[in-house]
This record gives sequence, structure tokens and C-alpha cells, in this order.
Amino acid sequence: MMQVRLRTLEAMALLLAARFLVRFVPLRRWNRLLGKSSPYSPATGKEMTDPAEEEPVRQCAAAVRRATFRLPATLCLPQAIGLHWMLRRRGIANAVIVGIRPASERGTLHDLHAWVEWRGRTILGDSGGNHASLLQFLS
Repeated sequence: MMQVRLRTLEAMALLLAARFLVRFVPLRRWNRLLGKSSPYSPATGKEMTDPAEEEPVRQCAAAVRRATFRLPATLCLPQAIGLHWMLRRRGIANAVIVGIRPASERGTLHDLHAWVEWRGRTILGDSGGNHASLLQFLS
């Protein structure tokens, strides 16, 4: 139980830092904090994983969800960045993907969306395929 609380506190701290980043740091400087940015290119396929390898990913994603519940108004981009940082601290490669709705569906606050992919799978922020991927930050 203590590990769960510690992961949640870590996620809360990282979410606050990510909110600061999104609000005050220009996008051109994000590469240093998030990793290399590039146009989105999908993974070639979903890789098989060992359940023991998947457990830390699942735990970190759950911690970010719990932290988001405790920090209202934390949108998808800070959530994705926070999880990206948590996984990177554990040596787990992942990508933050930023996408946009198709032109015919734009006009709401949810035109842009961010999510995290690990080994070709969306682990946080799945939009059900409603957003076209524009940009990715790779750890």
C-alpha cells in the first residue's frame, strides 16, 4: 500500500511540473524535457511482452489516473507528459503522441488530444481512434 501512495505522490509532483511546462515553456524547448520530437510514425506492430515487464507500466498509468483525480483540471497533455516522465525514470521507452480531430469534426475544446504509447499500445489517453496523430516525443 505504501508503494501505491508513493507512486501517486510521484505522479502528482510530475503532473504539476507538466502543467507548468505546458503553460509556461515554449514548445520549441520541449525536446530537452520530453525527448526527440518527430512526425508521428506508428509502431510496426504490437510487440509481445512479459507480464512482469508490463506491471510497472500498468502501475505508473494507474498512479497518473489517481493523481489526476486528486488534481482537478489536469488535461490530457500534462497527464501524458507526467506518465512519460515516470516511465522514462524507470528506463521504460515510450512515446507521447499529440493528435488532432479530422477537419470535419473540429470546433470543440477537444480538437487536440495527447496520449502515451508503449510498445505500440496506448496505455493512457485512448481516444478510440478519433484523432489523427501529428507529433510524437520519444524517450
